[in-house]
Amino acid sequence: MDNKIEYYQNIAYEEIEAKRERNEDYRKIDEMIAGRFELPEALRKLPWIGNRKFVSLAPRNASQAATRVFSALLPSVNIDPLYPDEKEWERVEKMETAIEWHFKQLNQGRQKSVLWKVVESAVNYCNVSMQTEYLPYSRKGQKGKRIKAIKAKGDFNFIVHHPGTVYPRWSNDGLECVTLAQTRTLQELIYQFGEENEGVKKYIETLESDEKTKGADYRTTEVVFYDYTDWEKRVIWFSEGTDILSGSQDTPYVIMDEKHNLKFIPWVVVDNEEPLLKATYDTWENANIIKTIVFSKHVQLAGHPSYWVKKLSAADDVDINTDNPSQNLELVQGQEAGVLPPPPLLYRDWE
Repeated sequence: MDNKIEYYQNIAYEEIEAKRERNEDYRKIDEMIAGRFELPEALRKLPWIGNRKFVSLAPRNASQAATRVFSALLPSVNIDPLYPDEKEWERVEKMETAIEWHFKQLNQGRQKSVLWKVVESAVNYCNVSMQTEYLPYSRKGQKGKRIKAIKAKGDFNFIVHHPGTVYPRWSNDGLECVTLAQTRTLQELIYQFGEENEGVKKYIETLESDEKTKGADYRTTEVVFYDYTDWEKRVIWFSEGTDILSGSQDTPYVIMDEKHNLKFIPWVVVDNEEPLLKATYDTWENANIIKTIVFSKHVQLAGHPSYWVKKLSAADDVDINTDNPSQNLELVQGQEAGVLPPPPLLYRDWE
């Protein structure tokens, strides 16, 4: 049965709404790894803290160390033969060699290799969401040097997505459908689908027909992008704006709506739902607050006087020998001086 685009929009809306809590966990993990932390306003208002801030990079360092270790070597591909026959063994070996070749090709000439992204996603989120793209099909009708260079790397592209943008729907039988929902620029859509795609072309015409958006920079014009795949169809559309929840209900610009004729869903989604970093966010946040307080206290007390001096009159002066690390005091007869003890760093409970 051919469903209208509203049917797929509703599925996207339901899955996005159902995974709010999951996405909040991923947001916290992203903040830790990026070292993004803001002090509570009550602390920022304290004059001796102000804009001073200490941020622990321990979660980031742990993530990068694990990613570097486990992405150092390409994985080996093993396919079990269907039956004990010499020809079957030969067929399986050829398949293993072909898959290893495609995977090796994909790890070259990219900002981040596919293997690196797979390991990074597994380490950070305990989730790997990877989309398989068959280039002769996905780039059909597109021509030019750029397309030739892309296809020269092989017929397949393995795209590892941030798991917070992937919304799978499961049943007792397994994966039923996957929706990719993310904010993208119009230029990115042109790179992937071409400027002559009906949906992309229609949106460009809409922009150029409006005096407010005419001549807009496609590199900064953001849209909400949706890519839905089930056992029968693949439907791709996008909407104006940047809110994936409201965008799933807006008037869509349809990029693709057709049957894919595959015997499988071209996605790999492995989600164990319990990232190692999930339970550390509150501890990390508290550690940043405590260390910021201690750090600010040290800075505040850095100017604490080290000496006391008893002078004969207010006009008297005391010479301090700054060329000597001990900073000797040179006194005249009748003057007195002493050493002040450093102030203690007191700890207290902070709510």
